[in-house]
Amino acid sequence: MVSKTVEYKTKNVGGYDVIHIGICDDERVTSSELERILLNIDKTLNANINIEIWEDGIKLCEYLKSIERLDLIFLDIELYELSGIQVANYIRNELNDLKTSIVFISHKQNYAMDLFEMQPLDFIVKPLSEEKILKVVKTFNRYFDQKKLCFEYKKGAYYYKEKYEDIIYFRSNNRKIEIVLSEGVEEFYGKLDDILKDLPEFFLKIHKSYIINQNFVITYTYEQVSMVNRDILSISRSYRKRVRDQIRKLKKELLLGD
Repeated sequence: MVSKTVEYKTKNVGGYDVIHIGICDDERVTSSELERILLNIDKTLNANINIEIWEDGIKLCEYLKSIERLDLIFLDIELYELSGIQVANYIRNELNDLKTSIVFISHKQNYAMDLFEMQPLDFIVKPLSEEKILKVVKTFNRYFDQKKLCFEYKKGAYYYKEKYEDIIYFRSNNRKIEIVLSEGVEEFYGKLDDILKDLPEFFLKIHKSYIINQNFVITYTYEQVSMVNRDILSISRSYRKRVRDQIRKLKKELLLGD
C-alpha cells in the first residue's frame, strides 16, 4: 500500500495536538475574560490549548504573515485601525489561509451578511459567557478532529489519501470522480453516492455531479455556489431546497450569534 505523505500544521506535544488560539480585541477586559474562560475550558476538556493575544489587527496580520498560522482566532469586529472584517479578509484572500477557524465577536448583531463571505466558524455577541465559548470550542473540536482525517481512494493498484481540509469539492466526470484540492486535482474511478455516506458533515451534495466542502464556499445563490478557487457550480433543482435550508441555517446562526 502506498499513501501520499500527510503533514499537519498543528504541532504535537506529548502525543496530544496543541490547539493554537489567537485573541484579537482592543478591549483588555474582554481579552482577559476570554483567556480566563478558555483556560477553564482547557482544564475541563483537557484540550491542550495555547493562547496568544493582540490588541490591534495590524499586529495580528504581521504575526500571521511571518509566523505559522493559528488554528482558531477570536476576532473583534470593531477594532480601532483595521476592522475584524478587514483582518479576516487579509487572512482569507491575502494569505490564502482557508483553514484557520475564525470566530467573530461584537457588541452588535447586524453583521451577518458581511461575515458570511469570510467563512466564520461562529459569531458571538458580547457580553461573553463560558456557555457561549464552550459551545464554540466544542464545535471547533468536532471540525478539528474531522479535518485531520483523510479521504482514502484507490487509483490503479495503489491507495492514496487526501486531507478533508484540503478538498474543495468532488466532481463526477463520466465514470471518474475528480477531487478538486487547494492545490491541483486528483481523480479515480467511482461514484459520488458511494463516497457521500462516509464524508464528514461539512460536505454537502448540491448536484448529481458535485459534493462541496461548505467550508470553502464564498457565496450562495438559489441556483449556484461560488467556491474559493473561483469555480462556480450549479445547484440542481432537486437539491435547491436542501441547500437553501442549509444557507438559511448558517445565516441565522451568524445573525443571532450565540
